[in-house]
Amino acid sequence: RTQYVATMERLEGVLRYRRVPPALQHHIFDYYRYLWENRMGYDESSVLDDLPPTLRRELSLTLKSDLVQKVSFLRDASLELVQTLSLEMRAVVFTPGDIIMREGDSGRHMYFISRGTVDVIAPDGTTVLQSLSDGDFFGEFALLHQQRRTATVRAVGYCDLYALDQEAFDRTLTFYPDFERE
Repeated sequence: RTQYVATMERLEGVLRYRRVPPALQHHIFDYYRYLWENRMGYDESSVLDDLPPTLRRELSLTLKSDLVQKVSFLRDASLELVQTLSLEMRAVVFTPGDIIMREGDSGRHMYFISRGTVDVIAPDGTTVLQSLSDGDFFGEFALLHQQRRTATVRAVGYCDLYALDQEAFDRTLTFYPDFERE
C-alpha cells in the first residue's frame, strides 16, 4: 500500500508539472486504481521473472493453460508446447474503450481474455458483431496466416488479457516441427 501511495503521489506531481489535461489525468489515475484494486499493484510478469525456472513454468501453466487449450488448433498440442506458449504469453491491461486491434492493421498478437469483455466491431465503427469475455480468444489468424486484421476489437471495461506475439509463436514452433506441420 505504501508503494501504491508513493507511486500515486509521484504520478500526480509529474502530471501537474507537465500540465497534462484533467481528463487524461483522470484516465491514468483510474488505471492505477484498477491495478491496485485487482492486482494489489503487482505486475504478473515481474513476479514470474523472480521465480526459479521450474516454479515459473508451473505457475505460468497453472495461470494460462485453460486459456491456451481452448484454442482449437492447440487443443491436441503436447503439454510441453502448451507450457512453452504459456511462458511466452504476457499479461496486458486495456482500459474501457481502448481499441485492442483495428481492422486492416498488421496482426502481430493473439489475445486471450483472462478477465473482462471486448466487443468485435463492424466496419461501420458502431455495430457490435460479437462480444467476447473471460476464457475467449481472438487474433489467432495473425499467428497462423500473417494476414491483416479482419475486425476491430474494443475493450468494454477494464480487460486483463494475455498477449502472444508472432515472434514468440514462431520461435516456439521451431521446437515442435510435427505440430508446426500439422
